Formats: sequence, structure tokens, C-alpha cells
Amino acid sequence: MASPFQSNISTLLWQFNDSSTIEFMAAMYNLVYRAGIGYLNATNEINRQFIADDYGEKYRLPYYWAPFVLYWGEINLCGYALQLR
Repeated sequence: MASPFQSNISTLLWQFNDSSTIEFMAAMYNLVYRAGIGYLNATNEINRQFIADDYGEKYRLPYYWAPFVLYWGEINLCGYALQLR
């Protein structure tokens, strides 16, 4: 049976800031869909841009960029093994 999940799962490690999440996700999806960069590389690139102050000094703090985690490969969700590609 085919999994209803996409090949990647993105999650957050803690409660997030709305404004930084909007900036982060918009920039990440822009790299994925317009520049053709994979999700993992796009996530890493946006992390680097946040750290490098490209989005303002405030967003350099890990609170704003570090909660975003991307999972791929095989994960176990509620006892069900999911193969992510």
C-alpha cells in the first residue's frame, strides 16, 4: 500500500515564532520550487542565511531558525514503519 505521506516530513522542536516561520518557509519553498533545490539543502541554506543575518539581526538567534527539522528515509510513526524517499 502506498504511503499517504510525502517523501519528507518537516516538524518543529519547540513552539515557534510566527514571523520567522513565515520568512523561513517562504524562502525554503522558493528554493525548492523555483530554484529546484532539494528540501534538505534548501533547509540548510535558509538556516545559513538566518545565521548570516540575511533576514535581520534578530533572526540570527537559534530560537528563530533551529526548531525546523526535516526527516527523510524510514521512520516509525505510532508503530507503523514509513519508508520516506
